[in-house]
Amino acid sequence: RILKTKQEQRLYAKTILESLSLEKRKSKDIIISSRICEILKTYQSKMTNLTVGAYCPIQKEVAWYVNWTLKDARFSFPRIFEDKSMKFYQAAFEKLQKENWGISLPETLGERESLDLDVLIIPGLLFSFEGNRIGRGAGFYDRYLEHFQGMKIGVCYEEQMVEKLLTDKHDKKVDLIITDKKIYKVKG
Repeated sequence: RILKTKQEQRLYAKTILESLSLEKRKSKDIIISSRICEILKTYQSKMTNLTVGAYCPIQKEVAWYVNWTLKDARFSFPRIFEDKSMKFYQAAFEKLQKENWGISLPETLGERESLDLDVLIIPGLLFSFEGNRIGRGAGFYDRYLEHFQGMKIGVCYEEQMVEKLLTDKHDKKVDLIITDKKIYKVKG
């Protein structure tokens, strides 16, 4: 199937997500969460005070935190501003786990902006084997990634992986893509 526009890609991705039952997504989330922890344990062993930037899942995105076993990591979550910029703020992971991980971010985000993220866990509607992603279309992550120097981990269900994606010059690639079936290391 050839998707000719980003809008067609987004509609295709939403169809995929709609086809996955809640039970299927939950079982896939557990696997993905475990894989992220394994990757980050290796990464964490090379540094002190690992700081992870992550997202609060919306609209059937991967719940990356459901089987979280990594100890001693600090977490930061995004806030979106009127100028369409995105900044990450520290938060206690345990507090956030107990809150509603829905569309609005919990009020428990700290006031201190995190400028030292080591790893960023990035959602997407579709990912290609080349490390490209299609998000929801607002460009928040692409703008943030312009200056981000840490490890970029994309997460999705295996069904959301495609051979190629239409991309623009401003679209940013990820370093790894973690699915319920495989970990894809992006060349480059």
